Amino acid sequence: MMKWLCNIFFSCLQQCKNFFLFHLCCMQFFSSNKGLQEIFFEIIPPPPPSRVKWSAPNQASCQLPSFYGVTIVLDNVYVMRVLHNDRLLIMAGDSVAEAQWNAFCSNVVGEWSGLWTFWDPHTGKVRRLFNCVRSFKALNEEKTLIKHQNISDDPAMSPEHKGPWEIRREDTDENGFCHPAYPQRRAVFLPNGGGVWSTGDINGIDKLGFELFLCQGEHRCSVIVSYDESKQLRLFGTIREKQRTAQTEVWSPSTALRESFRHSDINEDFVGVINTLDKNLHLSSIPGSKWDKSYWLRTEEMDDMENVLFKFLPDTICLSCPAELCTNSFSLRACVLFPNGGEKELQELTVTFVDGQLQSVRQGRYHPGC
Repeated sequence: MMKWLCNIFFSCLQQCKNFFLFHLCCMQFFSSNKGLQEIFFEIIPPPPPSRVKWSAPNQASCQLPSFYGVTIVLDNVYVMRVLHNDRLLIMAGDSVAEAQWNAFCSNVVGEWSGLWTFWDPHTGKVRRLFNCVRSFKALNEEKTLIKHQNISDDPAMSPEHKGPWEIRREDTDENGFCHPAYPQRRAVFLPNGGGVWSTGDINGIDKLGFELFLCQGEHRCSVIVSYDESKQLRLFGTIREKQRTAQTEVWSPSTALRESFRHSDINEDFVGVINTLDKNLHLSSIPGSKWDKSYWLRTEEMDDMENVLFKFLPDTICLSCPAELCTNSFSLRACVLFPNGGEKELQELTVTFVDGQLQSVRQGRYHPGC
């Protein structure tokens, strides 16, 4: 019954037909179910009239602009579909684990060629620099078994960091994507492939490392931070990658750190949508959000900023992180300005831990706007 409703609803959204009739029928069904946790959907252009709103129990109504798909979480199961650039990311009936696996397969599987750069946080000097191809190859048509191998020109990369490994669908669970090399860690993906790889519970762990993903189609970058046993920042770095089949190059070979954002890069307002995965990996979105430029320009007084480092990496990649993990409650932030065929897309990722537990992964995707 649910999948039948989903398919009809999705068809109505695509064709912009019978939307209001279906809205009434669908909401009557959902409003009677106490397991409903969140509803959000975005309509493929042309959008409905600006006054149209979608309401749900326990959630304020939200005005509908035109975005990309549908997400409804009911009893921890995604019961609608999400599309992005015509690629299916979440199928009707997906569990949280399935949504995580689908995001991985849709955005990560392939061959990624990139430059890995790591800096000393105290001196700013490059500590390691090498090229590497991260290969993720599906071993069956269903994409339930993925082979991962790192092919690098770095003589210091040990065999245990090269693989190959076989990643199995059944190892990904409600805590996120699991890699066999580090079963205690999880990757958490948003629908476009952005997210974080870390330990969901950092309590009792001596050395901590985090990889923040920012993705745009055939290009992506990772921002990496690592802390030693004393919880001091040990190093930070970036992986700037593209699909080996990509025809365009957006990354430079530069390793020079910068003092700040170039004002010429961000001399306009950026507006977009914020997507957030909560601690249960449930997705919600806030359209019409404005990028917080003042945080990165540090033009306003901010509390508790004496322990926060701002690092401005090559290619308009930025990092904000604690110099020392004084408590187990903190945030890591990364930002990158993607040149998208002449149209800028600015992405920001914020990963928050509270009392040692992963609390949320928030992704902002912004474009120049008024």
